[in-house]
Amino acid sequence: YYIYRGESLPYLVGVSPTNGSTDVPVDTNLEITFSENVTPNTGAIVIHKTGDDSVVVSIDVVSASVTGGGTNIITVDIPTDLDDDTEFYVLIDEDTFVGDETTFNFVGIDDPTTWSFTTIDEPDPPAEDDDDTGGRNGSTGGKRHTTRSVADGMAITTSSEIEALQIRLIELLRLLIQKLTEMQSQV
Repeated sequence: YYIYRGESLPYLVGVSPTNGSTDVPVDTNLEITFSENVTPNTGAIVIHKTGDDSVVVSIDVVSASVTGGGTNIITVDIPTDLDDDTEFYVLIDEDTFVGDETTFNFVGIDDPTTWSFTTIDEPDPPAEDDDDTGGRNGSTGGKRHTTRSVADGMAITTSSEIEALQIRLIELLRLLIQKLTEMQSQV
């Protein structure tokens, strides 16, 4: 994705999420790194769904959603979360950015294969128990546990995920105790 017009600058040196990346968070921002400092000019950054080429969002480069003008890193705050488990591609209009050093305009991205990524498959929100179990599923009054926490980089969102984590922790504790016992017997 190093796109440039002859010796004219600026050109892309990187994008985030990277081209072809998967498991991208649905609330991601876009980041564009240029070869030189740039200033937003005119045009839009447009995110499309790959499956049907539909436009998800079009962001004017002079809007408050686009920051970093005057630097070589432009950040694009996508105003809404993207659909999960979906492939997207990003197109950028020609002349959207002008180089501060060369005063040449960025040639844009017009090929859907230049910058694409797939969002993470997020679990469906847990269903609520309406059977009035009186809190049998914890102290939530019959609703499933939905407290979010992070352990080892993994978001915990449902009772089954918490139970799986508890089992894994017990296995790790048993392994730790076994190793400590072995070490102690060698001393």
